[in-house]
Amino acid sequence: MVSDEIKYFLLNACNKDKDNYRNLINGDKTYNNQWSYIVEMMIVTIKSLMPSTEKVSVEIDYNRLNKEMDLWINYRHGTNVSLKNIMFRRDSKIYWSQQDISIYGRIFIITYVNKNYGAVEREVIKNILYTTGNISQMMEGILLSRFLFIIFKGEIDVNKIIDELKQYTIYLSKEDMVKKYKKYFRFETDTYDGNYTLDFERNKINALNIFHGMKDRLGLDILRRCIDIMTNNLCVENEKNYFVYGFYGFVKREFIQNIDIKDYDFIESLCDYLIKLKKGRIDPNALSINSYEIPDVFEFKEKQRFKHSLLGECKVIKRNDEGEFILSFIKNKTGTYRFFKKTP
Repeated sequence: MVSDEIKYFLLNACNKDKDNYRNLINGDKTYNNQWSYIVEMMIVTIKSLMPSTEKVSVEIDYNRLNKEMDLWINYRHGTNVSLKNIMFRRDSKIYWSQQDISIYGRIFIITYVNKNYGAVEREVIKNILYTTGNISQMMEGILLSRFLFIIFKGEIDVNKIIDELKQYTIYLSKEDMVKKYKKYFRFETDTYDGNYTLDFERNKINALNIFHGMKDRLGLDILRRCIDIMTNNLCVENEKNYFVYGFYGFVKREFIQNIDIKDYDFIESLCDYLIKLKKGRIDPNALSINSYEIPDVFEFKEKQRFKHSLLGECKVIKRNDEGEFILSFIKNKTGTYRFFKKTP
């Protein structure tokens, strides 16, 4: 598959997320073309990607990502329980039990920009653990990354893809994973409410049953629907999931409907950027930030300009200090951000 097909995934996924968000807020025309936190999480992930100077890989700079997340809190459009937990609560029960739907888009991006599956697996596991420790979603995320990597390498025979997924699943080891990624878990596995080893193995068996055609089995729903797309057994007309919708566009090489999203040119430029990252055309030194300059965006009044390491050159185009929230609309070269915080 040619490299610029990333645009079919990202633009279709953004468009579906926009539709879902509009339905969530009951069609409020104020946010008619606005995407949700799901796309925002893909964007902050892209902004945190860094080509390695030591390995042939593209990795996530977690120092950068943490700063992006601190900023995202005040411009987000929606969220989910897992993301709220890592940003505000840090509750182990939530970490182990809740899923984070935004991981699927992040997995696509991480897998796409890396040419070596060892790097893909490492970065995907680390990034899943950043927001959730849910075993079922961990299993699906790992297998989804393998599935995508095989396709990105040019394989389109579904039977061969499934055979490779079976073999890969058989050799997945809970002991190896926990040992290798121990420091990336937000909580010790002994805080897991249940038997971690037993549940890990149960999810492996469930995955293998699905790969053997047992469609009545629960789990791996996103991966199963993506496999159905490859076999022409899924109609996208009523599809609600942003990832499945984007993957359909990616496979079929089409824009499923008119793309009508906020900051279209910016999203398209991100696609071009990902292509350059994948091809090794981005100098790591050009992305490195030695000293972060991150002023409080709420310090600035209407029409004031300022510099920000994560946002670049900015201008406050509108500000409202009345009501329950302070609202500050800040424009940079990529678009306009709506920042908000509780009125003191």
